[in-house]
Amino acid sequence: LVEALVRAVRSSPDQTIARTQVVVRQHPANTGMDATFGKGDGVFFIPKLGTALSDSRAVDLFADTLEHSIAAVGVNTSGMIDAIIARRPTIALLVPEYRTTQTATEHFRQLLANHALERAESVEAVPEILARLADGDDRTKRAREQFVESFIRPYGLGISAGEKAADEILGM
Repeated sequence: LVEALVRAVRSSPDQTIARTQVVVRQHPANTGMDATFGKGDGVFFIPKLGTALSDSRAVDLFADTLEHSIAAVGVNTSGMIDAIIARRPTIALLVPEYRTTQTATEHFRQLLANHALERAESVEAVPEILARLADGDDRTKRAREQFVESFIRPYGLGISAGEKAADEILGM
């Protein structure tokens, strides 16, 4: 799927999109991508293959990469939620082979129900969405902000989630 996505981006008639670097964050449970994939084609892995995302340099690089990205594209929720928290547009790649894992998770259903995601029904649709976002047409910005406020941080952005969880555990 990643290879098909990269081919679609490279084939975009919009040369800005066609030349865009692609950063791949594999799902933590799926680290089997071939280390030779994308070499010399502007494809980068963060964290680097074989590096845990828990490494502080990898976390900083991931955060910096999100900050300077046009958007995140994903099939499952962990990276999508990270991108939304980082205030980046996020494209859900809704392809048949991942429908079950997408609709089986509450987070993904909430993302869709709250309209926090751009929706691409194929890899070929992604470059067009990226071009629109690169031109400043961000149709889900407010919905993403509301999703963070209501679902990710319902007690407020200034309240520490860890402290709130501890309060709940301790019955305070």
